[in-house]
Amino acid sequence: MVKTIFERIWLALFAHSSFWRLNQYLLNLTQKSLGINNYKSEKISGEIFWINYVLKNYQPDVIFDIGAHKGDYTKLFRDAGFKGTIYLFEPHPKTYSVLTHQIRATEFDKIFNLGFSETRGNTLIFDYSGESPESGSPHASLFSQVITDLHGSSNVTEVKVQLRTLDDFAEEHKIERISLLKIDTEGNEFPILKGSRRLLEEGRIDLIQFEFGEMNVVSRYFFKDFFDLLNPNYCIYRLLPSGLLPITKYNARHHEIFIYQNIVCVHRQLK
Repeated sequence: MVKTIFERIWLALFAHSSFWRLNQYLLNLTQKSLGINNYKSEKISGEIFWINYVLKNYQPDVIFDIGAHKGDYTKLFRDAGFKGTIYLFEPHPKTYSVLTHQIRATEFDKIFNLGFSETRGNTLIFDYSGESPESGSPHASLFSQVITDLHGSSNVTEVKVQLRTLDDFAEEHKIERISLLKIDTEGNEFPILKGSRRLLEEGRIDLIQFEFGEMNVVSRYFFKDFFDLLNPNYCIYRLLPSGLLPITKYNARHHEIFIYQNIVCVHRQLK
């Protein structure tokens, strides 16, 4: 009853076009408090919290950094004191070259000029033109519309890249368990998880972190796709600046929000 009265008063006062700027501001602010569109720094996005949380609670020893770009995620873990092995994967040849200069390949940092999907083979990655200073950007994607539509560029170049499945890679390299699987691939996150089905079904991936946002409009993968795949075996959370927001039941109104957000998953056997 109180909620209904409050809603009526609110609508009577503010449901007018003259208040659209205020309503838009309040909507954006509320979304940020729910872990949406917090992209301005690793602290605001919650990644600093997540890294410290993982190291404190789960003692990881093998991390997969898929879509490593220039190695910033790996550096955050190393700066936080992680001593285990990190596998870094970057399919874009130009970015891979930068990555190998930023992160030196060692026994504990293993770097591969390779991408992942649900099947293996060669494909094209789309980026800003090679003559552009933005070439080799973190926006490079297997979906050309990420560059053209979302970022409004007509200077697009195609680069041939190699893709594998995580299941095949883990078998080939005799990797029994992945402590943390991080995926940042500008819309290709769900196919990568589908290519990890055996690892997921056998409970060999402890923690997962991936981005969900406007790239999924282009790639046509809904949050429900991720939820249906992962929920049986994982507790799913949206990452907050200093905490985790549980997602226990799918709700289209609350979850099909195509704006930057970090989703993290913890295998139920670890809870």
